Amino acid sequence: MKTSGASLNTAPMTISCVALLLAIFTGSAHADVTITFFDTVFLPTATTITVGETVTWEWSAGDHVLTSGVSSDPADDPGALFQAPISAANPTFSYTFNLPGTYSFFDELHETGLVGTIIVEPFITVVQIVDIAFTPQHVNVFVGDQVRFQWIEGIHTVTSGASSNPTDNPGALFDAPSTVGQPVFDFVVTESGLLHYFCVPHEIFAMTGTVQVQPLFVRGDTNSDGTVDVADPIALLGHLFLMEPAPNCLDAADSNDSGGLDIADAILALDFLFGSTTALPAPFPNVGGDRTADSLLCLE
Repeated sequence: MKTSGASLNTAPMTISCVALLLAIFTGSAHADVTITFFDTVFLPTATTITVGETVTWEWSAGDHVLTSGVSSDPADDPGALFQAPISAANPTFSYTFNLPGTYSFFDELHETGLVGTIIVEPFITVVQIVDIAFTPQHVNVFVGDQVRFQWIEGIHTVTSGASSNPTDNPGALFDAPSTVGQPVFDFVVTESGLLHYFCVPHEIFAMTGTVQVQPLFVRGDTNSDGTVDVADPIALLGHLFLMEPAPNCLDAADSNDSGGLDIADAILALDFLFGSTTALPAPFPNVGGDRTADSLLCLE
């Protein structure tokens, strides 16, 4: 039986000037990034991506051991996220970063002090502030995402809480002006749940909004117990055919990421566990958010 744990994939060549220049200038844009290993170096050494994007390390020359962390010192916890050989026999390794932050990596076989850096920026959802409305009024995001409130016109506030009634604890999380002088307010959500906010000057006009903050999950973990095993497709089949309660995290049950739940999801999960399927769609095997647009939500 396969498990849901992360699996790591395990004659020098002449480096042309063209290949070297391409490697130096690769990775500055926010997109899936390739980092190339040469004899004793890798390029680029630093790059910035967005949550949910993938970095691929590829071989060009030499033998290497790509390792997360800053050094092989046990105190630095080397390889905690990933460790993989990069060589002619194992020419590529890819990792999808599902959480924002700054991540380091190095080559354990050529530990000369060269440490790579990957900055993972939050996924951004934009809410425009137009006239006396937040547009869209409701958005769905995941823990760790950033909500950007973008001023378009008028004089407003973005104030947490359902209303200015003291029992709603207004402004406990944020209370930011939204004006021509302060047109952008960013807020990173750190806890799952339904977040209410409103505009103080236009509360009388019901200028309110909500953010549904979903927890991070692993694709295929239908029963939300932290592992992908045979109990997950059984739970889905029970919901589909035996009128058992729906999973809290519908997104996790959507094994094929089709945007709906049906028997095909259970079949794919079983094929992963016992057949030829080697991985499920992201987020998998590490927790993350589903960036595919659909109506399925993940609730606690």
